[in-house]
Amino acid sequence: MWGCRALPGAPASLLLHQRNLVTFTSELRRFLDSLRVDVPPECATEWELYERIAAGRWDEADRILAAGPEVWPWPLPFEAATRQLDAVRGRIYAVHEAVSPQRRPQTPSCCFRQVANISGLLLEVVYGVAPHADTSTLTDRGWLAVEDYVLRGVRAGLVGDTTEAKRIYRRLELMRDSATSHTFERAFRIWLALLDVGPAARRGDWPHVLEILEPVAQQMSEPGVGYVGGDNYLTRWLLGEAHARLGQHESAIAHLEAALRRPRTRNDWRIRGLVEPGVRFKLGQLHQQVGDTTRARVHYAAFLGTFTDPDPAFEWMVEEARRRLDVITDGVVY
Repeated sequence: MWGCRALPGAPASLLLHQRNLVTFTSELRRFLDSLRVDVPPECATEWELYERIAAGRWDEADRILAAGPEVWPWPLPFEAATRQLDAVRGRIYAVHEAVSPQRRPQTPSCCFRQVANISGLLLEVVYGVAPHADTSTLTDRGWLAVEDYVLRGVRAGLVGDTTEAKRIYRRLELMRDSATSHTFERAFRIWLALLDVGPAARRGDWPHVLEILEPVAQQMSEPGVGYVGGDNYLTRWLLGEAHARLGQHESAIAHLEAALRRPRTRNDWRIRGLVEPGVRFKLGQLHQQVGDTTRARVHYAAFLGTFTDPDPAFEWMVEEARRRLDVITDGVVY
């Protein structure tokens, strides 16, 4: 550690001290990684808003936003929070349009592109919205450029364009094989898994989806593992879907409940609300199927309490949640 070595013949107490120091430093790093939220501490308004969103206190989040963007140090958090609350209220198509490729700034360093890319894909997967046309190309080996390209390949696989998905997969394999950065190598391992899962999910090969994504989910808590910002929500949703399709309802519940935990990264904070209604709705159904009507009631109530202004295409979700909640209230398991 720090290039220090024990001198030959050093007393045992010094050797023990060095070992203890190495252990302490390692544990300290793990502890600090577990606390990392990646939200600037000086941005008190942003922090407060995202805390409310993570806790599901949507009315309080609305009141914070009502103060207007002029009180915000940056406009991006305000826009991201507004999109989340639109999705929570049921205005899915409005949010999907807000993250369309045509609206994404082309500045390479702009985090809006990163958030918009995964947001659009989540809305397509969770709510079945038709995907945007994606004509992005791999212009360089920078992190954002590669993320854009990865998500294009994931989207292609999920919508059935396996030719395009395979082409992107092969090009990224070549990049991985020539990577000189350990961080990039770890990132490619996750990215290629996400590219591989699309065709498997599309053809309904749910055991293969689990084989691909279960190791990914286990790595999500490891600091330093490269991810596309927010793709843990995509992974949890697909794992929940796979387990549910295989009749493994308890495992499906575990993955979907994990998607509702307090976010750890800034990009996760900025898209948490996009998946909230879909996850709540599905959890209500799954808890009901395993006979846990108490938990089912909690999720249905949370969904109905916020999904109050849905697009016409999603009114069926409100009607279905109300019907199922009525059945539970009458003491009958649907």
